[in-house]
Amino acid sequence: MSFKNIFIIGLGLIGGSLAKALKKQNPKQIIGAFDQDQNTIKLALNQKIIDYGQISLEKIDQEIDLIVICTPLSSYQNIFDRLVQLNKTNSTIIDFGSVKNFKIPKKLTNFIPCHPLTGSHLSGFENSQQDLFANSLMIICKQDSFLKNNHLINLFSTLKLNCQFMSCKEHDQIFALTSHLPQFLSFLILQSADKITEINKSNSFYKALRLDKSDPKIWHDIFKSNERNIEKYYLEFFDNFSKNIFKLTDNLTILNKINFFYKKYQAFCSYENLDEQLFYDNFVNLFLRVIIVISFLEIKDLKKFENFIGNGFKDFISILQIAQLNPNKIGMLIDKNLQNFQKIFNSLNS
Repeated sequence: MSFKNIFIIGLGLIGGSLAKALKKQNPKQIIGAFDQDQNTIKLALNQKIIDYGQISLEKIDQEIDLIVICTPLSSYQNIFDRLVQLNKTNSTIIDFGSVKNFKIPKKLTNFIPCHPLTGSHLSGFENSQQDLFANSLMIICKQDSFLKNNHLINLFSTLKLNCQFMSCKEHDQIFALTSHLPQFLSFLILQSADKITEINKSNSFYKALRLDKSDPKIWHDIFKSNERNIEKYYLEFFDNFSKNIFKLTDNLTILNKINFFYKKYQAFCSYENLDEQLFYDNFVNLFLRVIIVISFLEIKDLKKFENFIGNGFKDFISILQIAQLNPNKIGMLIDKNLQNFQKIFNSLNS
């Protein structure tokens, strides 16, 4: 048995990509969607990505087998309340949020928390991709036995998603470290360092700075919902960061750490055309990011969670590509800018 009618709540990057993937896999699949943006619904209908759409959740007349919530976390409670009022408690209901610290109404007994390890710094239906989910990991926060006779797993398999089961508590701890903290640190850097304007998609540092471009509104919900876990790892990070700033006076120690982590994660950090001049022209800003990355990678729990790193993690640490440059020149620039690094550290510590 398969899902005859699938309804997606939130037709942005994730919801839109899901709809496109479902239509690619089965053009006859019936897909409905809700989004508050009427232009998004019209665009999806015109492109024949969805079969019906609406800009209000006041009523859903169709019999729906699967409901997928792809909205910011702050809207979950209203959506849950509406689904209970609409008596959609017999539908299988899942969400694709990256935090599971929320209350589920008792009547929604068929709710299954899910989280696909995919995404982009871009947002909106216009940036959705039909292959966004392909070969990604799907985290399911239910016991394996709960889904033994459930065709949700079959659906994920057709979308080329690999499923793994864990508790909601374990999920939030893992992704606080492997996903949420790197994004938080990227926003933190933006507040404390000068902006680099020469970055574009053809530049070797584009991926390393990709998280800077993420939507703060979306991430605000995530940071707030998983605050306790993020804070725990941030405190460990900042202790490492403090020590590494102090060790800049012995820059060989820092250079050895960079080389160690570069070798460990070289698959994510090697570029044939490394923009050496851009790095030297923006040395304080970009090398600060390097120190932040090695301080992040020294967090002890990362060894346990390395099977759950996604593209955000990989891009965040790709700044380690500077290990390919002349260490003597980097060492001289570190010595020259010690006061600048200390000044930025003091601003972050205030």
